[in-house]
Amino acid sequence: MATKDRKADLALFADNVELCDITENLVFSDPYFDARMNRHTSPQLDSIVAELRADRDLKVEAQRLKHIFAA
Repeated sequence: MATKDRKADLALFADNVELCDITENLVFSDPYFDARMNRHTSPQLDSIVAELRADRDLKVEAQRLKHIFAA
């Protein structure tokens, strides 16, 4: 990504702590446990949800990406 574009993206989030928090939770945390705001089509997606929540490597990678996002 070009430096100019990256700076523009960073500026979008710089003064919006709430948006950053929402993004962190929505993308990097909440999908991997039974969060209050989570909803899925049950029982059709129950096995997929259980598989994602049990995938340790996926959760570790999500936290690594969350750290990069928050930096």
